[in-house]
Amino acid sequence: MSVNENCTISYGGVTSKIDVEKQNLPTPNDENSQKTYEYWECADGSTIAPGSVVIADNLAGEDHSWIYMGEFDSRDEVVGYLRNIGVNESYINSSTVGSGNGDGGTHWRIESNGSQGVVINNNTDGKKATAMNMSAFRITKTEAEFTITKVLNSDNSVKISGTSPIDSTKAIYGVYTDSDCTQKVGEITIGDDGTGSIMLPDKQYYVREISAPTGYDLSLDVVALKAGSNVNVGENITSGIIRINKTAEDGVISDREFMVSWTENGVEYSKNAVTNADGIAEIDSLHVYDFGSKSAISYNISEINPDTRYETPKAQDVTLTGGNADLTVAVDFENVLKKGSIRINKQSEDSQNGDREFVISGGGQTYTLVTGADGTAILADIPVFDGNNEPIVYTISENDVPVRYVVPAEHRTMFLNL
Repeated sequence: MSVNENCTISYGGVTSKIDVEKQNLPTPNDENSQKTYEYWECADGSTIAPGSVVIADNLAGEDHSWIYMGEFDSRDEVVGYLRNIGVNESYINSSTVGSGNGDGGTHWRIESNGSQGVVINNNTDGKKATAMNMSAFRITKTEAEFTITKVLNSDNSVKISGTSPIDSTKAIYGVYTDSDCTQKVGEITIGDDGTGSIMLPDKQYYVREISAPTGYDLSLDVVALKAGSNVNVGENITSGIIRINKTAEDGVISDREFMVSWTENGVEYSKNAVTNADGIAEIDSLHVYDFGSKSAISYNISEINPDTRYETPKAQDVTLTGGNADLTVAVDFENVLKKGSIRINKQSEDSQNGDREFVISGGGQTYTLVTGADGTAILADIPVFDGNNEPIVYTISENDVPVRYVVPAEHRTMFLNL
């Protein structure tokens, strides 16, 4: 059979042009060709249009032919398509529709099998085993409409507006003739209702997002279009991470609990996290923008239930727009020990109060102070609590008391109401 660009076909009083999509391309069975093509592949790497007629040139005998149906992810999707176009249910069974385990993968065809009649499958056997070259042509008609609907990946029942509520940027998809998205033929802009469409000659096309609206991630998924019907394109809401870096004056940084709280679309939320052995806690999957207020979300980070021995660190507010390229924001929290001071007021009958030496011990530490001329000495910034959060008892005694004095008794003290 010979077909060229000048051929036409007439049926029912309507004459249509025949579009040659591939011609005499070697199949994978041709061991002498440097480059070979599966039956659905064109010379430029694109895929032939659903409905195209494939001719397998059998150099040793009778040619074969079949009709390419298009790409389907599973047998169930094929069955759903047949029902959708009105195929009688009695014709849809295990004998007429293959299992989907064929070596054609997602590519399905309609063929006439001598033993089974007309069948639908994703096989390639029996059609390339003896055929050295394949051609394909399609009967052109008026342009078909290709429609896509933008949905959440996490819930494909939720349609997403193609216009960002943050800054009115648009979701735009490139339309290509090849699944590698190198042969661009048009663009689809998603409307406020979450859908977009384009009119093109009826063949196989693919879409990939080329511009995402602010608040959503740019999708790298490649989705096959279907003429006259809709396909969903998934999208993720842009999210980031808050990383908490914990330090402490006494080195205890693990198992410290933090809470992140925020308001989104008028609803208050919170998440808790606990630091690991390195003093790090991460809270992920946090949305960057609040679509309700049309602004970046402000997250409040606070340490909860800090041990008694620490001063409570000040809470911090951050937005994820200030993060790095991965939208990760790092916040630092330090646990500072509660501190107090002991003041010594030395008194004596002869008013000789300067250069008197005192020893203060407590919490495993010993400190030595000498009074000034006014008889005072101050020990500042000493811990109030021990590692078990118990108040430290400090013992105060005077050293080298001159013999003319009665040795003062030791004093024991602790800090209260801190």
